[in-house]
Amino acid sequence: MIRHRFLKASILLVISAVAASCDKESSNSPGFDRGPLLENLGVNIIVPAYDSLARRAARLEEAAIEFTETRNEQTLGKLRDAWLSAYVAFQHCGYFNFGPADNLIFNASVNTYPISRIKIDDNISSGSYDLNAISSNSAKGFAALDYLLYGENPDAENVVELFDSDDEASARRQYLLDVVEDLRARCDAVYERWSPAGDNYLGTFVSLTGNDVGSATGMLLNGAIQYCESDVRDGKIGIPLGVRSLNVPIPANCEALYAQQSILLAVESIKGLQNLYLGKGKTDGVGFDDYLTALNARHNGDALASVIASQIDLALTKIAAIPEPYSETVEQNPDPAMAAYQELQKLVVLLKADMMSALGILITYQDNDGD
Repeated sequence: MIRHRFLKASILLVISAVAASCDKESSNSPGFDRGPLLENLGVNIIVPAYDSLARRAARLEEAAIEFTETRNEQTLGKLRDAWLSAYVAFQHCGYFNFGPADNLIFNASVNTYPISRIKIDDNISSGSYDLNAISSNSAKGFAALDYLLYGENPDAENVVELFDSDDEASARRQYLLDVVEDLRARCDAVYERWSPAGDNYLGTFVSLTGNDVGSATGMLLNGAIQYCESDVRDGKIGIPLGVRSLNVPIPANCEALYAQQSILLAVESIKGLQNLYLGKGKTDGVGFDDYLTALNARHNGDALASVIASQIDLALTKIAAIPEPYSETVEQNPDPAMAAYQELQKLVVLLKADMMSALGILITYQDNDGD
């Protein structure tokens, strides 16, 4: 695992090298220099987000080891807290689904849901499984841990018993450790690909200052908007609500189904999108709102930058208003969820059509719903 304390100094070296080599005249839109935008996004948002995820995944592994060695409600509580903390961190990374994450199939490897309870139970019973296989995506990652740490009966005493005295307790403990180790290793791997102290994809990213298909802005925005459309609008809200199944709800398809944290994670995900759009990390920097402002992009007479920012705020407010557990809301009180879905749909259109057109960037992925 990379020694994170070298991150800041290494990043400064990367920026200096890139600044000396970029040809700004051939790579920037009139009136806007994409170099500072990419530097801020890479240095202030993307790398720190993956760093935070890797650190939290390491703490999750420590908590899992402690729980398997000392099985009680207290250590289970610490493990659950560590799982949720890492899961929240992932919500801020899902949008970076290009480059290293795409090559490592990272998102699908760590957050495929709904999980296959049958596969997980069979893996525990047989003790035979390959977590590197793509077919195992539905039996590992954050969602599998949701099932293992909460399950059908989330009572802490019951869960401790399953890991302590159940007939398959030993096998269950081993499976828990294997799933957590796989998750931690994948979080380390994607961080190391980006880190200047590792493969330094950061250096590549900040050097691709054009706006063509292979540029940093092109890859980032295509990955982020596709994630917002497919994984956030649909995966987190729409599919459980039934918008893809003739309005028949599918509560079992909720994220964090067993821990009943679906809305918390959805809110964190939109906060991640908001930070990416505004260029906000530990400090405020150049964001896509600044890019649109520099281009004087308009939407029905209003500044497109402000319209998108306001729509993100509105979507965030509507999602936060959805009652938990979401698995019950979609069946018993779907109106708040539909209101949130509709605002997310408006946001997707603004990002995918209006923003991308204003920036002159092509959409390179396909969907089937006509957006």
